[in-house]
Amino acid sequence: MKTLKFSFEHPVRGKLRFRPLSEQTNASICRRFDTGVSTDLTVALRGLEAGNWELTLEWEYEERNYHYQHTFEIGEVNNGLFGLTRYAKASLFHNRRPLHAINR
Repeated sequence: MKTLKFSFEHPVRGKLRFRPLSEQTNASICRRFDTGVSTDLTVALRGLEAGNWELTLEWEYEERNYHYQHTFEIGEVNNGLFGLTRYAKASLFHNRRPLHAINR
C-alpha cells in the first residue's frame, strides 16, 4: 500500500484534505488524523486514483494554527498479466544462452 510519511516535533491531531490536481473536478477527500503519543504520521493513499494530488494538513499546537501543503503524484499500477509478460520477455532477450543450456 502506498503511503506518505510525516514526522513532527510533537504529537499532533488535526485534519487532512486530498485534492486532485489532474482532474476537472474540485471534489476533495477529507480525513481526520491523530498521532497519539507518537510524532510520526503515516497517511495511507488508498482510494486515491492515479494522477497529481495536493495534500493539505491543518493542526493546532499550543494555541497556534499550522498549515502544510504537499503535492505528489500517484502512478498507474499494472498488476495484470501483460506487465508480467513484458517483464518476462525482456528478461529472455537479455539471456545469453537458451533456457535449456547446461553450464559446462
